[in-house]
Amino acid sequence: MKLIDKDRRLSKAEYKKYRTWLADYQPRCQICNKIADDIHHVLFGAYKDDRTLVSLCREHHAEAHKDKKAWESVLLPIAHENWEAYAS
Repeated sequence: MKLIDKDRRLSKAEYKKYRTWLADYQPRCQICNKIADDIHHVLFGAYKDDRTLVSLCREHHAEAHKDKKAWESVLLPIAHENWEAYAS
């Protein structure tokens, strides 16, 4: 598994593989258990980390974008669990 350490980003091929795996592994919103519509980056922008992905329904995805800092504390532990399951 190739990591590009300086930005905590995966190679394009590995990122696509991880997103596909997550959509299959967690087909439901990891907050409310509705059908997941989106894969969300918890850490994005200057702190982007491709390993911090979660499955969310549209409602929770929109909420996560409204208040990124508040949702970060909720979603980061879930994202870390997803990455650990994928990487193991």
